[in-house]
Amino acid sequence: MPEDRFYTLQTAKTHNPLIMLLISFSVGLIGVDRFLLGQIGLGILKLITLGGLGIWYIIDWFVIMESTRTENFERIMDRI
Repeated sequence: MPEDRFYTLQTAKTHNPLIMLLISFSVGLIGVDRFLLGQIGLGILKLITLGGLGIWYIIDWFVIMESTRTENFERIMDRI
């Protein structure tokens, strides 16, 4: 891999899935986890509905780590 691409990949902003899970536990009810992933529309919807009346909030505990990994992969692929 060329050195310039290597440095570009190192500067890609990614999120730790475990930290995102902790954020989802603590402030996921108001959509902060989705805002951090760049999913503004889902974050606003989650904020307005208070996490889908709590149901979406609980479901996100199980899917937020995979969503974080997917978002990280997409960010890295955009840099290549």
